Amino acid sequence: MSIVIDAHSDTLLFVSRGLYRLNDDSADAQVDIPKLRTGGVTAQVLALYVESAYQRAPAHRTCELIDLAYRECAAASSAMLVATSAAEVRAAKTTNQIALLLSIEGGEALECSLAMLRIYHRLGVRLLGLTHNPRNLLADGLDASAAPGGLTPFGRDVVTEMERLGIVVDVSHLAEPGFWEVMAMAARPVIASHSKVRAVGHPRGLSDEQILALAKTEGMLGINLYRLQELDAIVEQIDHVRELVGSDYVGLGLDFYGRAEAPRDLQDISQLPRLSDRLQQRGYPSREIDNIMGENFLRVFGAVTG
Repeated sequence: MSIVIDAHSDTLLFVSRGLYRLNDDSADAQVDIPKLRTGGVTAQVLALYVESAYQRAPAHRTCELIDLAYRECAAASSAMLVATSAAEVRAAKTTNQIALLLSIEGGEALECSLAMLRIYHRLGVRLLGLTHNPRNLLADGLDASAAPGGLTPFGRDVVTEMERLGIVVDVSHLAEPGFWEVMAMAARPVIASHSKVRAVGHPRGLSDEQILALAKTEGMLGINLYRLQELDAIVEQIDHVRELVGSDYVGLGLDFYGRAEAPRDLQDISQLPRLSDRLQQRGYPSREIDNIMGENFLRVFGAVTG
């Protein structure tokens, strides 16, 4: 059976607020273990995002979220596990478990310490998005300034150490000058885990030049469905990337964040087979569909993490 991976979800934040448990089949959840199973998902990337209320102690909050992920797994160990390698993701498929991959969203969590990056790696973190939308100590995000800057010296040190450790560099939300600095430094594949495509009507999305650069690193773009009205709008973005660089460099970073923000025909992750069906209807070969739905991400994940 094929590997299916969603490269971005904030569902752990909702669990941390007590709205539901990961193993619940909750009417309030767009992403939980029962819905992932119904949707045929093999692995879900969980974002460890430090909300503004916790910014005075971002490392403390990040550790709380990591602990929460492990506690949720311990409470339902037959259903899910934290995976740190591509081999563990494939093994989870054979044992009918959902693999959870831990991803820090925003370098604030490092508190300007490479030691914290190494500690997070020991705790199972295998992806890190350098910024959210504001500026931090690594770089400028998309909303930092009308004339954003690139990576800081610490940001460059972080990228170098991430590649040494085997942590995937994620450039979603990163302002363009920083993006190009990452591209100049990259010795391993780089991803934009949950972004859109500028050329099909999303001004904050990646330009064709950026998508070409990601592909040159053997990385990938995960398509984000946030505030799209129809499933075909996701397919339109996939079509564009496929035509530009080929289907080996595009995947899913769905970013479910409320039903009002999701396409009418893809309201939660249990409905994800509708996307593969739509790609088949558009004439995509089975191999390409498998790659888009998960194998592309797993290739990158394996190349970086070992």
